[in-house]
Amino acid sequence: MSARSASIHRRRLASLAVVRLVPVACALLSLGACGPRRIEIDGVEMGPEDASQYLYRQGKEALEAGKLSTARGRFLEILSDFEGTKRVPDATYDLAVVVRLQEGCAEARGYFEKFVVSYPGHARIGEAQDALTRCAEEREASQAEKELLSKFGEAKDPSERTRLAREGAEAAKAKGSGAAQLEWLMKARAEGNTPGIDDEIRALVDSGLTADELGALSEDLPDGFPKDIITYKLGRLLLHTRKFSAAAMVLEKLIERFPKSKETKQAKELLELVRGRDNLEPTTIGVLLPLSGKWKGYGQNGMDAAKLAIGELEDKPDKRVKLAVRDTKGDPIEAARAVEELITKEGAIVIVGAMFRKEAIGAATKAQALGVPFITVSAQEDITGFGPYVFRSGLTDAAQVEALVEYVIDVLGMKTFGILHPRHPYGEAMRDLFWEKIEAKKGEIRAVESYGDRETTLTGPVKDLVGRSNLEGRSDFRQALGECEKQPDAVRKSRCRDRVQQDIKPLIDFDGLFIPDYPDKLVLIAPALAAEDVVVETNPRYLDKIEKTMGRKVKPVRFLGASGWNFQALPEKAGRYVENALFTDGFFAHADHEDTKRFVTAFQKAFKREPTTEEAMMFDTVRLAKHVILTFAPKSREELRQSLRALHDFPGVTGKLSFRAGNEIKRDVRLLQIENGVIRESPPPSEKSQKEK
Repeated sequence: MSARSASIHRRRLASLAVVRLVPVACALLSLGACGPRRIEIDGVEMGPEDASQYLYRQGKEALEAGKLSTARGRFLEILSDFEGTKRVPDATYDLAVVVRLQEGCAEARGYFEKFVVSYPGHARIGEAQDALTRCAEEREASQAEKELLSKFGEAKDPSERTRLAREGAEAAKAKGSGAAQLEWLMKARAEGNTPGIDDEIRALVDSGLTADELGALSEDLPDGFPKDIITYKLGRLLLHTRKFSAAAMVLEKLIERFPKSKETKQAKELLELVRGRDNLEPTTIGVLLPLSGKWKGYGQNGMDAAKLAIGELEDKPDKRVKLAVRDTKGDPIEAARAVEELITKEGAIVIVGAMFRKEAIGAATKAQALGVPFITVSAQEDITGFGPYVFRSGLTDAAQVEALVEYVIDVLGMKTFGILHPRHPYGEAMRDLFWEKIEAKKGEIRAVESYGDRETTLTGPVKDLVGRSNLEGRSDFRQALGECEKQPDAVRKSRCRDRVQQDIKPLIDFDGLFIPDYPDKLVLIAPALAAEDVVVETNPRYLDKIEKTMGRKVKPVRFLGASGWNFQALPEKAGRYVENALFTDGFFAHADHEDTKRFVTAFQKAFKREPTTEEAMMFDTVRLAKHVILTFAPKSREELRQSLRALHDFPGVTGKLSFRAGNEIKRDVRLLQIENGVIRESPPPSEKSQKEK
């Protein structure tokens, strides 16, 4: 046997699973006298069901890696040797897929038909029926394709052959067959004088081939272009779908067969990433924060909270779990790169952080692709949609608005509302959320006005809100002016008109006014509203004085807001203009809860300041990850992910925490109010009802 033949023989043996019936002493006895059949596969003894499952897993991995012959062998073994096991239906379907990729519809049709007839209730029955439909369509189109192939073979002129090949490519594209389209484009390329065709082929490989087509082409095409780019694309696709073993096999094949290809350098980087993913430190938590750039202040604060949570700042530091930290710079690309490093270099079993939207998206994309649990503290609504490895512990705007609306309608009995919002994405998103939730609870929005993000004089929008800007449009104003015409002379008429202009009542037909903004604007808005006779006082001592000054009874309005209001500097600067305001947040440093008190005391001792909501949430998220590591001792990232999903009512400083379906956090929303110039927790519904009685 030649060296080359021996090498091929060794590879062939390595590709086959060794399956052997285990000899038993009772082989000659009746079947009933023996125990269940035992099989030995690759040196491991197992029962038929386990053996069938083992072979099926090998077959699927081979199929995903484009090793069609190996996959076909595994599925055939299941059908011939393990009839009646649970994997037979799946093996039947996947065998049909492999045969179609290798030999086309003519050979595969029988397998698909057998599957449809034998397993009508199977979850993949629709896919099999679709495959049979496509095979029928291909049979109808095959005659035209044969004629085109015949013309192509008979043509002598290169330009005519190129034209026919282009025609074939267009027909294949219309049929939805990327593999056939590629075959025709390669025929056109072989004729020469086809500028730009390599770019066209690259584009097709990048976005026009299915995973099955990529797998088949990576096996069947001759070495050279475009087999190298097809193999690289297949490796990337497998990595993206977290089929890491199959991705490694494909990338290794590319590097071995195409050492000079442009794709090889990138393939080596991806392979290093796949192999680096095996690096695992079960007690290491990765931390992503913007430690430089425009958001570095927030990042440094988050880092303070993480160190406190892990136990680094204690008199006797807790070293059972450690932090590995990377700077995102607030950038999605840097965040993705940081995720790679935390996995491959630090072995992080879980990653937390990413406070802002863009960095959170970059980190989530990479974490999902590499299969590492990632808990973002951002409030990004749809972040968990990236996949099952992405969790969110941040408090969303929707959760805040929902809690606020439920309280004001169900507990306070408010029914009518106005909205005054800034014209920027946050303000407009909050406007829409509030409006939607109010209407869902059968409340009514009576007035909506907006102001520019950079406006510092808010008189105009406020006058618009209360109907004092276009007085000519108000019937009560026109009627009052008409009365002025009854005055005996011009001087008295003029004085009357001035008095009407000054005394016209604001149109305040709402119980609450929602203003989703921050203190720098709120300290300007509140006095402007007061100037237009929007009264917020409910204290009789102050309200009596206001009513005497106005000469009429007034109905106080309650300002409503979200977490942007939770700054003690707001009532200090705006005074009683913001009295009784009601708003939400995820944390209140002065809450009457023991966990919160201990945290605030420890934080103030360590950093000489009061913790913010963002710091409290970062603290809770790191503690939560630490708790899972120490309590469940997960040995893999998948085990840690499952442990996070099972977490229920974890006692955080921001309240009890649980992850719901979709990896969304279930957390308490704090309802806060300004009372006598101080931010306090609003009484819970039961206490509120008692007070009102």
